[in-house]
Amino acid sequence: MDPHKNQSTETEDVEILLDPVIIRAELEEEVDVADLPAIDILEKQINNDYKKGRYPALIATGLLKDDFYGLVINQPLDLEPAFDTLKSEEVETSLNNIKIGTRKLVEQSENTRTREHSGWLWVEGNMTSEELDNYSNEVKYRIYLSPKPQNIGALLYELGTTIPKDVNYLMKTFDQTANSRELQRGDKIIMYCTDKNFDKIVNSVAKVVSKRPYLKDRPTPGGGAYSPMEGISFAKEVKGTSGSQIVASKIEKRLLENSFRKFCKDTSVYSNSEEMRYSREFQSLDRSINERSNEISKIIIEADNSGTFDKIINDENYKPGRNSEYLKYLIIKNISAKIYHLVSPMFEGYKNIVNGDLDYVNSQKGLGVETNNGINVLRDLLKNPPVKLQKEILSVFAKTMLTIKMENAINKGEQPGTALRELLKTL
Repeated sequence: MDPHKNQSTETEDVEILLDPVIIRAELEEEVDVADLPAIDILEKQINNDYKKGRYPALIATGLLKDDFYGLVINQPLDLEPAFDTLKSEEVETSLNNIKIGTRKLVEQSENTRTREHSGWLWVEGNMTSEELDNYSNEVKYRIYLSPKPQNIGALLYELGTTIPKDVNYLMKTFDQTANSRELQRGDKIIMYCTDKNFDKIVNSVAKVVSKRPYLKDRPTPGGGAYSPMEGISFAKEVKGTSGSQIVASKIEKRLLENSFRKFCKDTSVYSNSEEMRYSREFQSLDRSINERSNEISKIIIEADNSGTFDKIINDENYKPGRNSEYLKYLIIKNISAKIYHLVSPMFEGYKNIVNGDLDYVNSQKGLGVETNNGINVLRDLLKNPPVKLQKEILSVFAKTMLTIKMENAINKGEQPGTALRELLKTL
């Protein structure tokens, strides 16, 4: 077998995949949230958590508590990242390779400089400082690349020396202050392109990655809207907002809204409130509400501008902690009633039962004179819930549905990560 023949075929394949004409056209199309490249990262995150022994309910809780932007760039706050994790010696090697690669590039290229800003090392290629100002204003596309951390420096060098000398370019990577957490980001090199140089830069990227497997078996960077092959994604530039931030916002919004709609749809098969109340969906919803009770109570208490809740909690005439526990009880009972009524008008009767519970609590001695006012304030807040509370309620549905869908996938012998894409699909 001729090894050069295989190499030639791989080169042609990459050049076909990285066709700038096709990429431009794809970026003009609206991509459904479920098909965004970032979903691959989130699916991997879920599957990894499951392999490490976490139950679906815990995975769903962790995913929703974390920052979606951090998840999309593979830099979660509370979870172990789905892809790169680096030891201290690997961090040192990676940063040293970046230093070597950029130094060689600057030495061999006229009018090419580097500068450091806010944790990033910028490479300003083939242009004077005067040209840079115009270039920054004309940026229209971003290219996200995800080589292995130790290959960042080599890829930077090869990109800079492959781009034609008469083509201006601007790209960035990590500066020498980067730590292991920052280096685990999926978007390790970001290239900023104008309408004028986009085609030539894409062709240069194709030449480099077809010769060396910098992107082979690498995760797709989450910031892009289109990814024709592994290890790379593309996005249209939006001034003042990164592609990853836009993608994260879209995914979170769709997940929260779809989970509520899906819950309503799935429970619509029940003929009465009693049957629905003891269904798997509602039992899971109850657990989700109780698990989020502290966060929900905190939001309600912070939203009370009248100070009534503070008076209940801090009344020194009563046993410390007792009033705050009753207040939390009132809040969760009312929230439950509101959530159930949102799902189905069949729960009007259940809402009356909850009101009866509240009247009973209100009749107990030793709760302080503000309890009546507290119930009224709470009901007023629920008539016009603050934005944070609305989001928290939707998050309860998301946790419920993501857990159920993951359990369903596992029971069918599938990876639990497929549940996320299912929930994100347009209903």
